[in-house]
Amino acid sequence: MRRPRLLAQLAERFDRRLTVVVAGAGYGKTTLLAQAIADNLLDPQGTDVWLQLGVVDRTPAYLVAGLAEALTGDPDAAADVDSLVELLLLDAPDSVVLFLDDVHLLEGAPSVAVLEALLDAMPRNAHLVLGSRTLPALSIRRRQSAGEAEVIDAGALAFTEGELAELASSLGADPSVALPSWPALAVLTGTAGRDASMGYLWEEIIGKLPAERRRALALVARLDGFDDELVRAVAGSTWTGARLVEGLPLVEVAAASWRLHDLWRTALADVVAPGEWRPALVVAAQVHRNRGELVRATVLLREAGEFDEVVTLARQYASLPISARLSRAEAEVLFDLLPVGAQAGPVGLALQSVLLWTPGEVERALTDLCERAAAEGDDEMWALGWWRRVQLQGDTDPAALEVTDELAGLADAGWPLARSAVALVRSHAAQDERDVPTALEVLDDLGGPHPLTRQVALASRHLALGQPELVAATLDEVLAEGVTDPVAAQAVWFRGDIDPDAAWPIAADLPDSYGLRRLAAVEVPLLSMVASVALAAGAVPDARSLVARARARRPFVAARLAVFADVADALVALEEEGDEAFRTQFARATDAVPLAPWPAWAYLGALAPIRALVPGAAWLDELELGPSMSTAVTAGRAIAELRSGTGRDTAKALPWSDPSLLRVHVPPSLLCELALAASPDVVDAEKLLAGLPSVATSARRLIDHPDPVVCERAAALVGRVALRPSYELRVSALGALAMSRSDGVAVEPLGRRHRLRQLFGRLVVERTVNRTVVAEEMWPDLSVEQAANNLRVTLAKLLAVVEPDRVDGTSWWIRAVDERLELADDGLVIDVDEFEAHLRSARSAEAQRASSLAYDHYLAAIDCYGGALLPDIDEAWVVHERLRLHSLAYAAACRLAEFDVARGEPERAMEHAGAALRIDPLGERAHRLLIGCHMALGATDAARATAEEMAQRLGTTGTDLDLLRRLARTKP
Repeated sequence: MRRPRLLAQLAERFDRRLTVVVAGAGYGKTTLLAQAIADNLLDPQGTDVWLQLGVVDRTPAYLVAGLAEALTGDPDAAADVDSLVELLLLDAPDSVVLFLDDVHLLEGAPSVAVLEALLDAMPRNAHLVLGSRTLPALSIRRRQSAGEAEVIDAGALAFTEGELAELASSLGADPSVALPSWPALAVLTGTAGRDASMGYLWEEIIGKLPAERRRALALVARLDGFDDELVRAVAGSTWTGARLVEGLPLVEVAAASWRLHDLWRTALADVVAPGEWRPALVVAAQVHRNRGELVRATVLLREAGEFDEVVTLARQYASLPISARLSRAEAEVLFDLLPVGAQAGPVGLALQSVLLWTPGEVERALTDLCERAAAEGDDEMWALGWWRRVQLQGDTDPAALEVTDELAGLADAGWPLARSAVALVRSHAAQDERDVPTALEVLDDLGGPHPLTRQVALASRHLALGQPELVAATLDEVLAEGVTDPVAAQAVWFRGDIDPDAAWPIAADLPDSYGLRRLAAVEVPLLSMVASVALAAGAVPDARSLVARARARRPFVAARLAVFADVADALVALEEEGDEAFRTQFARATDAVPLAPWPAWAYLGALAPIRALVPGAAWLDELELGPSMSTAVTAGRAIAELRSGTGRDTAKALPWSDPSLLRVHVPPSLLCELALAASPDVVDAEKLLAGLPSVATSARRLIDHPDPVVCERAAALVGRVALRPSYELRVSALGALAMSRSDGVAVEPLGRRHRLRQLFGRLVVERTVNRTVVAEEMWPDLSVEQAANNLRVTLAKLLAVVEPDRVDGTSWWIRAVDERLELADDGLVIDVDEFEAHLRSARSAEAQRASSLAYDHYLAAIDCYGGALLPDIDEAWVVHERLRLHSLAYAAACRLAEFDVARGEPERAMEHAGAALRIDPLGERAHRLLIGCHMALGATDAARATAEEMAQRLGTTGTDLDLLRRLARTKP
């Protein structure tokens, strides 16, 4: 039954920070909240988000994860209150209301502090609605006095006489029966047809049900929601959820699941004895366990008193591979659900070790785990502790690994993880002896309590041994899963299964998505791998940025993981500065982790330059690596031989028919050297050379090469291909067309030279143009020949300004390719590109739920926008682009203001709204924001004046003034 008076109160939730609906069981709180949400769908004032709280939400991490999942669908989208605030900000200026039902379950739990912190930090576009049996221990009274909170209590929820009359009519109740004001009792009285005590009414309803149905209901009433699978498991195959609840009052329905009101559980408590409902909960727990819902399973097991099973489940969870996306929230909840004694024991210590961050913390926790497990005779957890310790030491100091008597004893006793630890130690030992067959053979003993244990450990070892071909993952599988497994992704990359130009757009988004996990041990190798993809694709500045991010996280990872960042840094230095820079940077890596006796995993992505440029690396030729990694070493050997006067045959023998494999393993500058040595005899090498990024720059380095053929071909290539200038050329097209050089040398202004500005402006806008088309459009009254000649003269003058020091008539910045003119992008910085790049990053940050990062990029975008695009040129090819960028800049300024409003900073929001109005004086969105800011500051006259000013402006354009009147009445 709809209750308009209460729904009207709840409709005001968008105007206050907090609304609390508080009353005992049976007052219709959940139904009322659901109706309010349904009403909003018909005429939305904002977005409603629902979270049904359970016992597990008493743990703060689980509550945060639940709120994050309710907001985004991803429980890992937020790790704390601050990141929840980030998520809420993303919806600004639209309102978001978080509905939390059964808040009384949090009473006395630390999660109450999470709600208090969220209330304090929520942006202005966020609102909280709480349904609870008791008044939550929040600062509600203070917020009420400030006009920020509303409490709807039992008195308000009780049925009025009018509502009771409506209820009686809808139920077909006997008019002579007086219904009580308590909603649940009123419904039941009206259903039963007589006024009686609550107990008698329940007896009437329950007594009319068949015994088997009563039993089934009593069992499922103990579950926090159920579906058909759970009903069959708990009550028998003859029942479905729909049949079980048919005709019953006080039942919540959601999709294909049901939830009985708590009153049912109370009323049915004596229908089945503990000896019957406890085993049923265990069966239900098994269903949840099979679904991977470990926390729900644990809650049921704990309620059933099966504390040993709770510990068993926690054991299984703690034994999952670390890289298998363990949930920190789940680990914390499972720890809290453990019996107190188990929390201090091996299982509790195992769960805690999952939650720690730095290698030192983890090592201390694992040492404690092993000591406690040994003392208590818990061999299973002892084996787990050893397995994790061996894995950790493999990343810190594998040379110190040994099979101790303790570990050997556990392995001999048959514990799978102990045997796996022994296998890992022996595999590392064989690796140090460069005995790859043995290092692979002993891996047969890898195993564990979960199938992923062997899969993940095996893939990691295969890669570390330089055998990516043995990793059971295909490119299609990696892409289909959204590149969620970094080990599998690196395997397909090392195998050359994907071209770098195709890989880079995919890989570019990975650092942000993996960054949400906040796991440095995953991020550092990933950032470094993505940097190598960027280098292979020619995106050197992007690679440098990725390396900087990886190096910033080095202090939080073990030594052999930190070296990933050092190697990536050396590879970028190779492309930016040359061979010596690579050697210098690489020496820093080997100071921390020696190259011999076997290259660490991080070194495998740089085998070609290591073999080519690092003294004493010839021993790499003898390693029994897989085909792809062997190709990398061979390529490096070919470079070393070329520089000693031989090696052209080795270069020619490389697999040029597989260009992706070579581009993956050989940096562009070195690959240019090899391709020059092999071409033109090898056609595929010639083709690869033509597609290499920055080939002219690489060839320029090779003009003094020791091999005369390479030297000659490099000189010829430099002669026919423009050399990249040593400086960057910055072009400003937003506001006015201007150029500047990064080396400080002045660029001749185009001034009033309209034809030069016209041609260069068109190249800036379109990047590539057809010569004939441009000539005809610039000189429509001339013949084709005369127009083409004028274009050549104009182009020559433009090149004299843009690139006065070019050689042999070539140009780096403006290139002639067949019948087209193209503007280069390497070394050219255009404010339009920066503007759009910041907007893309802002949108990407919003998609990644990082509102602060989005704000920074929107701010940078506005800084880039110096005005209209090429304002003194009014030809068709620029008008549409000018309007597009104009709209984007206006929207960015408005977005900044919306963020500011949500953060409670109306003064700053006014600055950005004003900037938006300078871009578009008639902008409705900016005026609306400005009016709201004035109202938030209590400046009613200013708000009215702004509305009137907008009305006048729009009135002169024929805009409907009713729109302005509605805007003026809009609540801030």
